[in-house]
Amino acid sequence: MATRAAERSRRDPPRAVASPSARRDLLAPIALYVLALGLRIAYLLQLRETPLFHSPGLDSAYYLSTARAIARGEGIGTVVYFMGPLYSYVLALIGWVVGFAIERALLVQSLIGSFGPPLLYLLARRFVGRVAAIAAGVAMAAYGMLILYDNLFLMEWLLTVLLILLLLVLSGARAESKSVRFFAGGALLGVAALGRASVLVFFPCALLWMAMGAGLRPRPPVARRWRWGLAFGVGLAIAIAPATLRNLVVGKDRVLVSSNGGLNLFIGNNSIGRGTYLPLDQIARAAGAGGEDHPSVDLSWMLTGRRVAEAARGRTLKPSEVSDFWTQRAWSAMRADPARTLRIFGRKLLLVWNAAEIPQIEDPALYRDLIPLLRWPLVRFGWVAPWALLGALLALRSREERRRWSLVLWFAAAFTLSVAVFFVTARYRVPIVPVVLLLAAYSGEQLVALARRSWRALVLPAVALAGLAAVVHLDLVRFDRSAAFINLGIALADEGRHDQAIATFERAIALAPGDPVARMNLGTAYLKAGRNSEAAQTFRDAAGRFPRTMSLWRGLGESEAQLGNAAAAAAAFRAAAMLEPRDPYLWFRLGGAEFVAGRVDSARAALARADALDPGNEAIRALQAQMDAAIGRPKRGGPE
Repeated sequence: MATRAAERSRRDPPRAVASPSARRDLLAPIALYVLALGLRIAYLLQLRETPLFHSPGLDSAYYLSTARAIARGEGIGTVVYFMGPLYSYVLALIGWVVGFAIERALLVQSLIGSFGPPLLYLLARRFVGRVAAIAAGVAMAAYGMLILYDNLFLMEWLLTVLLILLLLVLSGARAESKSVRFFAGGALLGVAALGRASVLVFFPCALLWMAMGAGLRPRPPVARRWRWGLAFGVGLAIAIAPATLRNLVVGKDRVLVSSNGGLNLFIGNNSIGRGTYLPLDQIARAAGAGGEDHPSVDLSWMLTGRRVAEAARGRTLKPSEVSDFWTQRAWSAMRADPARTLRIFGRKLLLVWNAAEIPQIEDPALYRDLIPLLRWPLVRFGWVAPWALLGALLALRSREERRRWSLVLWFAAAFTLSVAVFFVTARYRVPIVPVVLLLAAYSGEQLVALARRSWRALVLPAVALAGLAAVVHLDLVRFDRSAAFINLGIALADEGRHDQAIATFERAIALAPGDPVARMNLGTAYLKAGRNSEAAQTFRDAAGRFPRTMSLWRGLGESEAQLGNAAAAAAAFRAAAMLEPRDPYLWFRLGGAEFVAGRVDSARAALARADALDPGNEAIRALQAQMDAAIGRPKRGGPE
């Protein structure tokens, strides 16, 4: 019997059976993915019922526009990247695969973004026990702001996943690790920088972490650490190089990734701001522009930033020169009052770790008002930040813990700095949330261990936790809700609910009387509703109050044209064209208004200017031909 059993054993070797622990380690990431995806799909279904679903904000509209152009084979334009290009290309790929229908594209984002919680679980298992790792993953799956950003056409969801992958790759380093691991880490950081270049602040921190031995004992040989650092740098350079070369070839300018860094630096570091977002007219005022020489202010960072810089320099500037202008203005403001600079920087550090979700374009509070799921008891930053800060303190208590947590602590410090150097918003902060949850899970695990040994051992950590909670919940910022009502009003107008849109814009103006954006949108809503007289009066009042805002003059021109006031329309279009002389549409509309007003020579001059700026435009040529026919003049090129 024994012989036959041995023979069967040789013929049919025993099958490998997964241990219960291995099965649990496999089931946990799957369960976390299902939980995350379920919450995101539920959110998406509720989002579809709100006016915001079909009305993306300014940055979202930019990404959608550029992604559609890429999907059509048009590339991303012929100028230097103003914003990081990564998300535009990813969104173009999503659109090429499933189309640009909003619900399908957002569903794909949720499918990808839902990998974040299981990836965090895998990362956390290298630092904490299984229960704490599951807690971190569940908290990320149910984190309200991540659910929100997974369903917006913004790059935060993508950046969050990339940064978790970066930490996964680096945290797996061993003394015998090959350089290819660090090459991959550098490439991941480079790809993330194509989305937001400020994450490059982590690059020197990562190099220092490697030089110190990557948290390993015993330390790897010096030569190996040098190779690791070199591989990391090469991976980073290879990932970023296509954007840099493209900027050089297409835009004829030396810009590493994007050209908005100088303007962002100034927004967060100027003489009148407090480290959060500034409206564009205040940005121009903070730059020292004023009086008759005050440059044109429009409703776009890119346009206003360039106009202010070029007006100050008195010439056309390259994107890198525009960025340099704003960088110099920021440094000048900081040097002029070093004490204030330090106070504002300290305030920004506190704001990065504050419970408040600071709005910029998308207002989290507005989404919470409109979408029931966000009013559920979902995880919020203010709940977990005190625990994370306590976790960081606990990780510093001994040499062994400092060594083990060095990568995570370096990353948390670098990311905090990358936000605080510029200006603080909920959107810019959200990619640090996985690390916050990891540190919070660690502190929870440590407090449970202390409680098992002695309740007295909890006194000091509990006091520290209470103090950190008080710091996190300091009342440091007052929100300008006008932007939220502007966004809601735009969404209502897009749905044709003009009376509601008008009432919403009026509410925004009441909250922020000095904001030209709300007034411009109110006038536009009146136009869409066919209330042309009220539109003209709104634009006239707003243009008188903000004479350097081109869009207000253009809106006034459109309103006067609808009313049949050709001379008034021409005057408004001329004022708009003087503020933005490179816009062929304004000269085209000016030519049409001048022709209707009977000023043929002025009409010809304006249309000639439009034709020079946009040669071959059929609408311009058609109006020129119509004017020639109306006054009996032969077509250009025919017999005189």
